[in-house]
Amino acid sequence: MVAFLYLWVMHLVTLITDFGTKGYRTAALKGALLSACRDISIVDVSHDITPFDIDEAAFILRSSYAQFPAKTIHLVNVLNYYEMDNRIVYFQQDDQLFIGPDNGIFSLVFEDLDVPIYSIGNTDDHYTDICGQIIKGICEGHSPDEIGTEITDFRRKLILQPVTATNEIRGSVIFVDRYGNVIVNIKKTDFDRIRNDRSFSLYFNRHEHIHEISAHYMQVDIGSPLCSFNSQDYLEIAVNLQRADELLGIKKGDVIQIKFQD
Repeated sequence: MVAFLYLWVMHLVTLITDFGTKGYRTAALKGALLSACRDISIVDVSHDITPFDIDEAAFILRSSYAQFPAKTIHLVNVLNYYEMDNRIVYFQQDDQLFIGPDNGIFSLVFEDLDVPIYSIGNTDDHYTDICGQIIKGICEGHSPDEIGTEITDFRRKLILQPVTATNEIRGSVIFVDRYGNVIVNIKKTDFDRIRNDRSFSLYFNRHEHIHEISAHYMQVDIGSPLCSFNSQDYLEIAVNLQRADELLGIKKGDVIQIKFQD
């Protein structure tokens, strides 16, 4: 029996939900967690996930969790009621703990998730109460199988990957941030490998394109478009001090094309 390595005075718990900033749901969730274990410190990562959008929630979690200390508990509350028999899962990965619905979201965060996955099992309890049970068990130092049961039918979803060829990459917009910057599912490693020091043109609609990678927004004039790689190494299309999504007419799901010239 392997015990969780989460025995210390204060437990750090992050929250990612689609509850928004109005209403009672965020407060009710926090109240349930604090009732289960008072020795926790709650960090609000985001409550502004587009309702039911697990792809967006996965992107936020994937981009933020590694910045937290080891043994942080990450709780996701998006699309919890995905079928009649809902199930909450929890597991340890990268020396941190993750809790959330078994709706495929965690397979979008970790492409090769190969660790024991546990669940409370089918229950009529409310989602917040189930999460409280898991966190209470962690706070009390119980082992995973004492809290729930290991499962083998963990839900997985395919991550949308860019299409690559010798002289071209076709990616998709996966997120638009608060500033209107457009995040594309093209990673720097793939871009550099296919580019191979060649010139390129990035097309964000039929008539406009960008020819260079910027290291900073201020490398272009105010109101001018640019592309760069962000801190997570994703391609980002932006407009200096303006909203790229509005000025360039780009939205989530749009195709972004990069062509390389010999």
